Parts: sequence; structure tokens; C-alpha cells
Amino acid sequence: MNVATRSRAKGGNTGTAQSTPNSTETPSEAEATSIADQTGDSKAQSQQTNTPADDESASISIPAQNIRHFKEQVVNTSRLLKVFSDQEKELAKAKAELAKHSDESKRMHTAYQSLQREIDTRARELAKANAETENARSLLVLREEELSRVRGLKEDLEARIAELSQAAPVVEQATPPRSPNVMLVEEIERLKRELEAKEGSLKSLRISRDAIRSTTKAEIMSIQAKYAREQKAMVQRQEREMAEHRASLAGKESELDQQQERLMQLEMDLSMRETQMEDQVA
Repeated sequence: MNVATRSRAKGGNTGTAQSTPNSTETPSEAEATSIADQTGDSKAQSQQTNTPADDESASISIPAQNIRHFKEQVVNTSRLLKVFSDQEKELAKAKAELAKHSDESKRMHTAYQSLQREIDTRARELAKANAETENARSLLVLREEELSRVRGLKEDLEARIAELSQAAPVVEQATPPRSPNVMLVEEIERLKRELEAKEGSLKSLRISRDAIRSTTKAEIMSIQAKYAREQKAMVQRQEREMAEHRASLAGKESELDQQQERLMQLEMDLSMRETQMEDQVA
């Protein structure tokens, strides 16, 4: 209707402008002008006749376009809902994996505490071994003191034997041949036997000291080496497991952040779609 009115107004204005002849026009020019006005009126009438059909087709096509657009919006909304559902499933899966990793972290923490208790136990064993070593060293000191005392006693016995040996000929000369100094000889023999016994005891003490030293030293070195190896292996295993766990958690957290960002974007898109659909329906 606006097109017909605009065309009619244009035709009317043109006819009016053309139907107003100048004062200088000739009769032939006035006739040509009237013919042109009639032609313009016929064109305007034909345009006015065609306009209602065009308006009717346009009014019919606009609801069809709205319906088609609404169907597309419904399809897009269904797709978004499906994607949203898939993202929720992925998010639930990621949360389950995160909970699993949290359980693994707790288990590793428990293992770490158990490892720490084992290390403390090993440390107590090492302290006990060190205490035994100190006891062995104290025993060695006592053995050394005993050896020193035995050496001093041996020297005293040797000096006494030497004195008795020097005094024996004099006694023999002073004593008649028929009465030898049997007691002196017996004393010398007894002292010799005691000296041999002390030497045997001293030798046995030295052997015991050397055996205790070697055994204690070997045991200490073995315990220290075993403790160092076990502690190093446990620390390395713990560091490796913690590094793997941290890397896995970092990857899962990054993936979870990406999933949450995608989910937020989908929610925003869905909200925008719903707003657009509400506006279109209104």
C-alpha cells in the first residue's frame, strides 16, 4: 500500500507538473504534454493494481520465514542441549577422575607416612647399633686396661724371676749339698707357669679384641650401607611417585579448567539462544 500511494503521489505530482504549461508553450507542445499525462496515469493505475498481490505474497512469506527460523532455532537448541549433556557427562567423568586422583594422593600420603615410620625405625636401629658400638668400644678400652695390667704383672713376674734366678746360686752355696732349696725352685716353676698363663690370657684377649673390632666394624659398615641404600631408594621412589602424581594432577586440573570454560561458553550460548527465541516469539 505504501508503494501504491508513493507511486500515485509521484504520478500525481508529475501530472500536475506536466499539466501546468508554461506561458510560452505552443499548441502542439500542450497536446504532447496531455498525452504524457495520460500515459503516466495509466502506469500509476497499473502499479496500484499490482501492489495488493505483492503485499499479500510478502505477508504470506514472512510467517513462513518465521516458522523456518523458529525450527532452525529449535534444532540448534536441541544440538546445544545435547552438547551441554555431553559436556556434563565429561565434567562428571573429570570429577570422578579427580576424586580418583585424590584417593591416590591420600594413598600415597599414607604410604609416605608408612615410609617415614620405617625410616624412623631404621634410624632407631642405627642408633641402637651405634650404642652397641659404643659398648663394644668401652669393652675394648676395658680389655686394653686389662692387657696393660697383665703386661705390668708380667714385667713384675719377670723381674722377680730374674731376682730369684740370681739368688738361687747363693742359696745353693750356703745350703749344704744334701739340702737343696726345693721351695725356691718350686716358686720359680710356679711363677713361670703363671707367666705362661698370663701370656696365654693376654694372647686370648688380643684375639678377642681383634675379633670384636673386626666384627663390630663390619656390622656397623653393613648397617650404615644398608640404611643408606634403603633410604636413598625410598627417597627416589617417593620423589618419582610424587612427581608423577603432581604432573597427573596438573594435567587433570588443566583439562578440568578447559572443560569448565567450554561448559560456561555453552551455557552463555544457550542463554543467548533462549533470549533470541523469546524475543522472536514475542
